[in-house]
Amino acid sequence: MKTLIDLLTLTFLNCCYLAVRILPAKLGKQICMTLTALGISAVPKFKAVALRNLEHVFPELTQTARVKIFRQSIAGLGLNFYYFLTLENYSLEWAKQHFEYAEAHKVFDTALKQAEGKGIIIATVHYGCFELLVHVHALLSRPTSILARGLDLKYTDRWINRRRNLTKNTVFERKGAYQKIVSNLQSGCDVAMLIDQNVKINHAVFINFFGHTASATKSVALAAERTSAPIIFAAIRSLGDDRFYIHAELMQAKLQGKSVTEKVHDLTQELHSRIEVLVKNYPEEWFWIHRRWKTQPPGKNEDFYSTNPS
Repeated sequence: MKTLIDLLTLTFLNCCYLAVRILPAKLGKQICMTLTALGISAVPKFKAVALRNLEHVFPELTQTARVKIFRQSIAGLGLNFYYFLTLENYSLEWAKQHFEYAEAHKVFDTALKQAEGKGIIIATVHYGCFELLVHVHALLSRPTSILARGLDLKYTDRWINRRRNLTKNTVFERKGAYQKIVSNLQSGCDVAMLIDQNVKINHAVFINFFGHTASATKSVALAAERTSAPIIFAAIRSLGDDRFYIHAELMQAKLQGKSVTEKVHDLTQELHSRIEVLVKNYPEEWFWIHRRWKTQPPGKNEDFYSTNPS
């Protein structure tokens, strides 16, 4: 059964890929946005979770305003799908014309000097057309190793990762990921990680995220502590009309005199405080359908999503 699902998913992706290759860009984008919206609407839980998240982050907004943000975020997810399917189209010249990268470039240059031959940790989020971020960074700066969660579908995952490798980026999965992160950084290779999703309790550090306890990955802070690699918080934001802005901040947390546990917590908290600012300013760009506040500390029985379908 799993193999059948894998082959059907791969067939669907190949059909979408062929369609956007032969159709005008405007129509290709519309098809990807429509398919994404249909897929989300087929699972009612997604909308319920998104609106619960939006209610928590924006209690002052009306339900109508929250629904509008939700729909805009799904449209953005559809555009992310389109750009992923058309990665071959985007060259260095295209990136220079369509991306505002000058400020981010200064941040990366500063981090490279601090790294002293080690790699840089790029902590990023499911925000905007996030699949474009490492692709364009490889074009404008240098390739990156990417920690990516697979779909556990052999042929589909292989297809997806081949596309991520188009600009000589490499992909590694979560199994044994921490040691791979450390070895990559020590060998001078940058590592990109998505940090904005819920993680299981045995891999979590608990931080405050929009006023509620959330579980976050501790891999970024642990790897930085072990290797002294600099951390850049980075995200991509749409400016409309095929133009984008890369947001980049070099983390400068003051951690002297603190224990490893305190450093891991404080670095992770600081990263999530940066996410909060982005989400507050441009909420339509974030991935709202994820149960971000699902995992809670031991002994805390509160179910953040108890009013939503399971």
